[in-house]
Amino acid sequence: MGDAGLGGESYDEWTIIGEDYYSRFELYAYDWSQRLAYSRAFGGPAGAPLAVVRDDSKVMLYVDGAATPDVHIYSGSGRQLGTVLWGRSRLLAAGWTPEEEFLSLDSQGVLRRHTPLGEP
Repeated sequence: MGDAGLGGESYDEWTIIGEDYYSRFELYAYDWSQRLAYSRAFGGPAGAPLAVVRDDSKVMLYVDGAATPDVHIYSGSGRQLGTVLWGRSRLLAAGWTPEEEFLSLDSQGVLRRHTPLGEP
């Protein structure tokens, strides 16, 4: 269809939804090394940080390193921002507030709040 897009891309790379056109393109590559198949991930709204913790319902072999399921917090691009040293009872639920505070609830009923850097 020709070069009519904003960045020289063709109309074939645009999608029409209703009366509006949309296109997708990669802004940056992810700096990611986590294995999400063995993890639980808690994402925040609108590209907020992502909290990842080992899924304790899945069996894993640990050779070197702690078996404690610490919570690792990443930016939207996959860069690690901080870590919440867990070492407590089992993590039941977690999520992000609109103010980007990480909330976690453990099996003893304790609710904790952390910054995206993992600070209390």
